[in-house]
Amino acid sequence: MYPLASRKLLVAAFTVNDMRRDSRAVIELCSALCERHIRVEPRSVERWSQVRLGPLPGATFQEQVDHYAALSEIHGTGFTNDLVARRLAARGFACPRLRESINTAIGIPKKPTVVPKPDLSTGPSGDADFEEMERIASAVVDDIAAMPHAMSQVVRALIRNADNNREGLAGSWDSGEEIVRSFLVNTMSATFGDEFYLTDPLAAVFNLEPHEIRPEDVHDLCRTLRYSIAELEESYRSAPLGDIVAMAVLLREVIPEVLAHVGAGELTALDLDNAAALFAPGMVCLVRNLAAHEDNFPREILPSLRTASAAC
Repeated sequence: MYPLASRKLLVAAFTVNDMRRDSRAVIELCSALCERHIRVEPRSVERWSQVRLGPLPGATFQEQVDHYAALSEIHGTGFTNDLVARRLAARGFACPRLRESINTAIGIPKKPTVVPKPDLSTGPSGDADFEEMERIASAVVDDIAAMPHAMSQVVRALIRNADNNREGLAGSWDSGEEIVRSFLVNTMSATFGDEFYLTDPLAAVFNLEPHEIRPEDVHDLCRTLRYSIAELEESYRSAPLGDIVAMAVLLREVIPEVLAHVGAGELTALDLDNAAALFAPGMVCLVRNLAAHEDNFPREILPSLRTASAAC
């Protein structure tokens, strides 16, 4: 084998030809993994490179070793390559396949789409758009079985919370489903530019006391976090992979805490990794909006924000 100093100079370009099973780079990688008591066959490295699960171009030798060590741990029979790419992201590793694997699962179009701003007025002209938001909210509540497992757990927990808390709310509510539908319509209208006009459903679904929520605080938060569908889609299409991976790692830590708070139970490691990666680009969009409005926002969350702060 080559001396350690020589190994560290090996920075493959990660094309299929560079990562052939009999290449020097692959032999050195497998040797370094073996020193960690991790057995990876050269043909596996070659195949992972072919399906774009290897590290990004420019990775150092040590980064390559760490990447393939993680890949060997999570790659398993029955897992699609896209799922493996997302699981890698939640463990802190980006691969060339990552963005495509997320956007295909979410259904993000490759080119920007023109989404007209909904009419949120209280007059007759706004009826059609509010009816569409109500239709979407009803579909979420009524079609739980069709959702990914992680999301269905959350929706069921929100409905259960709302049903348990509805007697303490102002007005008359027939069921937890009705409260969740109202919460979702409120959230969508606030996202599109309206005020968060009804806070009781928000309190009910998250197990909070209604008096703990000040409407003005909710309005301020909504204004700060507000984004357009076009901005959200663009984050999925173009957010730096380093930001997506950093957010996926953070979400992997935060999601269990959120689920515990709403009583949604635990996720399997596979479901947790998958959810963290799928939501990461959207959260990158929200975090960048927060950083733009709040001077004291912790910019170390995203690599691109750290770089921008260092340049100032």
